[in-house]
Amino acid sequence: MQTKRSNLILGKPRYAALWGGKVTMLGTLICTLLLIPITAIADSVDTTTQEQLIIQIEKTHQTLQGHEECFSISKSAGWPQWAGFNFLIQYDPAVLEFISGQAGPLVAGLDWERFDCRAVDVGNAGDNENPGFVVVHARLGTPRRGQPYEAISPDSGELCELHFLVSNDRAYECDFYPIRFVWRDCGDNLFHSARGDTFYLSGQVIDHPPENNEPGQALDITDSDCEGGGTLFRGGPCQRCSKGNSIAVQRNLVFINGGVGVACADSIDRRGEITGGFENPFQEVVLFINYLLYGDVLLPEFEFGRVEPDINNDGLPLTIGDLIYRLRIIWGDALPYPKLTPLSDTVQVRIINNILTTDCRDSIGGVFAVFESSDSTDSVTILLENQMEVLQHWSDDVLRVVTYPGFRKMTNFIAPGRPKLFEIPKGATLMSIQVCDYDGNMMIVEVQE
Repeated sequence: MQTKRSNLILGKPRYAALWGGKVTMLGTLICTLLLIPITAIADSVDTTTQEQLIIQIEKTHQTLQGHEECFSISKSAGWPQWAGFNFLIQYDPAVLEFISGQAGPLVAGLDWERFDCRAVDVGNAGDNENPGFVVVHARLGTPRRGQPYEAISPDSGELCELHFLVSNDRAYECDFYPIRFVWRDCGDNLFHSARGDTFYLSGQVIDHPPENNEPGQALDITDSDCEGGGTLFRGGPCQRCSKGNSIAVQRNLVFINGGVGVACADSIDRRGEITGGFENPFQEVVLFINYLLYGDVLLPEFEFGRVEPDINNDGLPLTIGDLIYRLRIIWGDALPYPKLTPLSDTVQVRIINNILTTDCRDSIGGVFAVFESSDSTDSVTILLENQMEVLQHWSDDVLRVVTYPGFRKMTNFIAPGRPKLFEIPKGATLMSIQVCDYDGNMMIVEVQE
């Protein structure tokens, strides 16, 4: 398998994608979905027999102070069966006040024997501040013949939703505050089988230390603080959870931290304005989409100033990132230019057996792919399982495909993990591809064929 890497220019194999975080040990949230005594775990740890399961806390941007915000805990690229899981999550109570928690859409319809979320006092977590905790208990029922119940779920979706009130104190504006997974013992942040004889533990932890008031470059912190002697760990359960011989362990979970990006008070109304010449902003978006689909025939519209060609101000005009950033402006959650971080993260694009997939640890906002194809009847078969819009057009032996959130729900995105996007026609060859994150930051793309 050969890897190509570049930065993204239309018509050439250049590409682009992003992520985001900060550390405070002031408040801690526990999402515990099935309580099991953790006494002995096998000393034989298997990290290869199960596909990695990615668990990610949502990152928000331009969150308004004094408002309620919901953070999802999502899974992607998972294995098919599980019977329970728990999460222990840390947040800053000076910035966020916990309101409530509930099962996410992915698991809300399951037969829960118990599911509740509440604030508790669990004692000192080893920090100078008095940390706050919220615990969520959930346990699947036993539907028939006394057999343990196992859930089978799609590859991606929300497991849990956490609702917070964001502080109205202006001292916290213009900054990013992490919400991250933490461990007190081996029973935190794991999935388990129905009979409780197999635990799936952390194999990797990804953090986003804040940089310039924004979530910074992704940082692997796996087992980074196991030797510190503390009572709360950010890098995973450490190898001591692999000792014992009564329970099998597989270290195949990838945990990705998130957080809240609080808006600057003076930038809320300065997210950019639609350029002139249109009755409404959607006409401009439609023109931009048509440019991507039909090519240079529409360039005069841009040259005459009806549309700004470099909307996200990254020096790369007329890209999928510009289109997505324009949607963010219309929706009202666009980041100010100084907080955008173009070409700071990488996404892998794989084409295997004519199936195009992406592999990324952050949410993808849009994809623009160009294929060489001699058959005018060629078109891609859409494999995405969410509500993203996929538009395509063939002309002059070129098939162009635009994937974007659409107008019905402009907050749509492609979830982190390894989702299948579409099946390309036999004989079609990828000429170029662009990828951007939810905010319109262009990503560096590595193509593997």
